Amino acid sequence: MELTLHGWIALATLAFATTMLITRWLPIPITALSIPVILAATGVLEEPKDALMGFGNNAVIAIGAIFVVGAALRESGVATLIARGLQRVGGRSETGLGLLLMGATAVMAAFMNNTAVVAILLPVGVVLAQRSGLAPSRLLMPLSFAAVLGGTISLIGTAPNFIVADYYNEGDFAGKIGIFDYAFVGIPITVVGVLFMAFVGRRLLPTISTEERLAAAQLPEQAATSYAIPDKLFTLRLGATSPLVGRTIAESGVRNQYHLEIVMVRRPSAITAKWLQPDPDLRLESHDVLYVSGDDTSAWDRCETEELQFGLADRSAIDELLGPG
Repeated sequence: MELTLHGWIALATLAFATTMLITRWLPIPITALSIPVILAATGVLEEPKDALMGFGNNAVIAIGAIFVVGAALRESGVATLIARGLQRVGGRSETGLGLLLMGATAVMAAFMNNTAVVAILLPVGVVLAQRSGLAPSRLLMPLSFAAVLGGTISLIGTAPNFIVADYYNEGDFAGKIGIFDYAFVGIPITVVGVLFMAFVGRRLLPTISTEERLAAAQLPEQAATSYAIPDKLFTLRLGATSPLVGRTIAESGVRNQYHLEIVMVRRPSAITAKWLQPDPDLRLESHDVLYVSGDDTSAWDRCETEELQFGLADRSAIDELLGPG
């Protein structure tokens, strides 16, 4: 059977989208939105409404809502407080640290996107490993496993759960799948998986030294050392109503009043974000993200008085800071 012209166009669009998603030569949202546009413009999709059908799917809307909830937990500081608490409570026992970190990861993963949970707790795992003299892999690999396991607990824990529930609830089946119906299977699986990793699975983990892992991975602590700044790196996002909007960095008082050092400023734009040097005369705009180092108490005080959103700098941000462009 020979492919029609429309079939070749669909394959070419798939190849184009795959290449862009892997290389990230275009921002991921632009790549994703270009797919229905190309298919509709070339006539592969005969009706314009077909190109928009995905936006009306319940699963797509709900998955988008999950990202909103996850971002709210991260940007409001709730997830950051959990991360800081783990750093304070963690001792030096590998088993104890593993149970503590995996338990917190699994609980958060039940209500947040797995990737977001790992991004938030990744720096915490590295810090705990350094303080206890463990190889980072001994904590980071169990963390990733716990994120996957925790996603099985609730309907919103992971996208496949919701897609299956949406298909089931729309079909001619008896009953509906609720938000915690997965928990009857998910919780036992998660508990057994966490206990297995803490007491048995950890014996199978690699034991690469901390120095080798940090040198290879360029994790947040290495970036902090490269910039000769303290280990704590935060983000402060300016809201639309923040009194800092319109002020220069010198006028903002971030450095003088709160003793926080601004490392870089990230400014969103229509296509991709711009990275700006923190010059004293740089005028701040709404939705700017300030990457600052210093005491976390000062950062929290700044958020309360200036209507800022507090967050942790993730791995992708560290990579940009090492080579912004």
